[in-house]
Amino acid sequence: MPAATSMQLHECVIVWYHEMHIPIDEIVTLSGLSHATVYNILQIYNNHGSLHNPLNLPSGCHHNLEAGDLMYIQGLLSVNPTMFLDEIQDYLAETCNIEVSIATLSCTLQNLAITHKSVTKEALEHDELLRATWQGEISRYSEDQLVFLDKAG
Repeated sequence: MPAATSMQLHECVIVWYHEMHIPIDEIVTLSGLSHATVYNILQIYNNHGSLHNPLNLPSGCHHNLEAGDLMYIQGLLSVNPTMFLDEIQDYLAETCNIEVSIATLSCTLQNLAITHKSVTKEALEHDELLRATWQGEISRYSEDQLVFLDKAG
């Protein structure tokens, strides 16, 4: 991206063109700007009557979460490791009154080295006693008495 030109230079381009009637080629030589930049400056001035486009939205600032917010997120994920980014976003908005984007949360989790869900649903539900009880109960039936369905069926 080219370096930004100063507002003072923009003003000079406007004065040279509109008041002094200097041709574009000479303005390019005087200013050191490209033809395209000079035309852009003049177009913005002609369209809006000012040196900057009032319709341009300012670029968003990079939002960093504070240390307390990071601890809160880590606490949420320690309790519920399979939580989605939008759920974390909702909790931050409700409890900490912090509006943060999904992209910022994603970058934050990467910086915290929490890049992948390390716990699967099966691992969370793993309970040896419950599993042994289920196996004991199911062993009463023969295999031709059992029917298994999944969500696709």
